[in-house]
Amino acid sequence: MLEGVSVMVEHLRLFDINAYVGKPCQPWSGEWHDRADTLLAEMDYYGIEKAIITHYTAKQAHPDIGNNEVLRFTAEDSRILPSWAFVPSTGKTSDALQVIESALRAGAKLLRYYPNEYFVPLSEYAIGDFLEIMEHRRVPLFVDFSIGSAGGEFETDWEGLISICKRYKDLPVITSEFRIRSNRMLFRALALCANLKVCTSGIWCYKNIDHIVREFGKHRLVFGTSMPCFEPSIPISMLRYAEFSVEVKIAIGSENIENLLSGVKL
Repeated sequence: MLEGVSVMVEHLRLFDINAYVGKPCQPWSGEWHDRADTLLAEMDYYGIEKAIITHYTAKQAHPDIGNNEVLRFTAEDSRILPSWAFVPSTGKTSDALQVIESALRAGAKLLRYYPNEYFVPLSEYAIGDFLEIMEHRRVPLFVDFSIGSAGGEFETDWEGLISICKRYKDLPVITSEFRIRSNRMLFRALALCANLKVCTSGIWCYKNIDHIVREFGKHRLVFGTSMPCFEPSIPISMLRYAEFSVEVKIAIGSENIENLLSGVKL
């Protein structure tokens, strides 16, 4: 690990909610993690204590493939935690209860939904059966509107996201989107939805984190990198150099995620 990076982030106990493993179908960079030890080495390099991971095949092929693959990594080290993805039920009966209970038994306390990757809407009629159970069990929903491994800019369905947040007010919802310009609808959604949180992997604009903390509170942000697709030093540096207290940085770096996971009803 670079000595300077270690000094800067050590006290933050970084907990990455948005890391990926496996080979993406269209690699954005020349690196990906097919083994737990390479992921752990990158985490050590950047001072990341723990990470919740998703397998690229869960996003780009099918959750039934990637969800099982991710367990191969989490079995190697307790610092690596699983998340599972899901798609809408397609039969006459709902798959929601079976999928959610299987995820929780496997240790996955975070479920991911990729509307644009799966060509499905973020809506009540598509995944209401999942959201009802997740709200009751307090299982966080991570919604990612990007396509492929390189992220996507300005692809969020804000109307769908806000509608879901307002319909399921006790459901923790996390969103992330690569953006370098306008954030008006992000801020509007945070103002309208008390249960909406934002992953730092999608916040690149100057002092965005500072504004969100000042306007909406430290609890509205969770730390994530989207590594190895994106460079982890960007969200780390934005958090490290933000102009608020160390206590707030610690909350964003790890405590907010830990509180979400501890609230899940097994």
